[in-house]
Amino acid sequence: MKLKLLVTSMILAGTSGAACAQDAAMQTQIDAMKSQIAQMQSTMNSNGAGTTLPSDNWFNRISISGLVDVDGNIASKSPVTYGTNSNTQTVSSMAISNANIFLDANVSDWTTAHVGVLYGQPMNDFNDLQAGAFTSNQRSSNSNINVDEAYVNIANFAKSPFYLKVGQQYLPFGSYTPYKDLTPSLTQVLSQVNDVAATLGFVSTQGFNGSVYALNGMNKAAGTSATEQNGNTVRNFGANLGFANVVRDVQYKLGVQYLRNMADTTGIRYSLGYNNDDQYISPVSALAANADVKFKALDASVNYVGAMNSFNQADVAYTDNSGATERGARPAAWGIDTGYSFPVMNHDSRFGVGYQGSYNAANIDLTGAGEGSMAQKRYLANYTFNVSKYTDIGLEVRHDIAYSASQGGPGTSANTATARVAVKFA
Repeated sequence: MKLKLLVTSMILAGTSGAACAQDAAMQTQIDAMKSQIAQMQSTMNSNGAGTTLPSDNWFNRISISGLVDVDGNIASKSPVTYGTNSNTQTVSSMAISNANIFLDANVSDWTTAHVGVLYGQPMNDFNDLQAGAFTSNQRSSNSNINVDEAYVNIANFAKSPFYLKVGQQYLPFGSYTPYKDLTPSLTQVLSQVNDVAATLGFVSTQGFNGSVYALNGMNKAAGTSATEQNGNTVRNFGANLGFANVVRDVQYKLGVQYLRNMADTTGIRYSLGYNNDDQYISPVSALAANADVKFKALDASVNYVGAMNSFNQADVAYTDNSGATERGARPAAWGIDTGYSFPVMNHDSRFGVGYQGSYNAANIDLTGAGEGSMAQKRYLANYTFNVSKYTDIGLEVRHDIAYSASQGGPGTSANTATARVAVKFA
């Protein structure tokens, strides 16, 4: 009996050993085949972009989100002359203000990446009637698809208060949320900067934050040195300092920002793109300041942006009350907004009112038609209602007063109503 058990055990052991050897040989063949296929793929994709990172559990490292804003607008007349409409008849439009896809990747404990793709309306014709962020490189008569953001963050706030952001980004000059407002504020038009840049900053646990950044910016016009005209020269920079805190039930945020050349802000850059071939003659420094406060259901914000000196007359001209343009403009804009949030049938909602104004901005051309389109004064009221999860309906009514004819404007006013369906998804 013992002999039979021994013989059986030896047979089973031999069989198992043979099976293991066979499995090992098969795995070796599979590994060799994978290596050969990878080599063949590498040859086929020669000079192509890509990574060799494993794709296992990619869904735990990459998130996809987005938003879509669809607007309908009607206005008594346009603040500027648009073709045959002039200022004599009601104008209206329906448009996809913006559709965005955002990709965010957690690469490591210290590195994240963000890519934002935008489908949006160009900055011309009905621009003052359409909402959404102004993006300086949208200059065709049709909607465009652009890479709105593409940057890398190197930061780990659990270990260090400092961060580095490099790539296409909205720079910390002014205070705004690119796609939140139904109509971009006058301060956003004169402060928004979206460009390839490097930003070095910090965020402290005591509430202080700050950053410095540098970017290429626009080219200088012909007649300047070759270095200044070179598009690969880093010629613009800025800095930001802020403080945020909560005292009992009061949340507040303060900030002040500096930009070496205001020509790179979206509104002025767009104007120079049409009128000066995307070039400027003289740099103009600018300051921006903002304050936000929230107490329970009440919120309020104050924003300001202004040039520190005058532009060259060929860049942005100033028209005095007599209609003469003898010098450059020193544009500025400001705004105050206040709102009250309250539930309606267990859904969040907010009602807000605001006032905005500008100075020396009559000749900033946002239409590409050779006419100034910045409002001198704006009064507005809006209401946002959350109809379901991540879905809002917004309504806004505003009254724009343009610069007078003697100041270089059309000398008219307009009433505009905007309705928006906004959806976020992830």
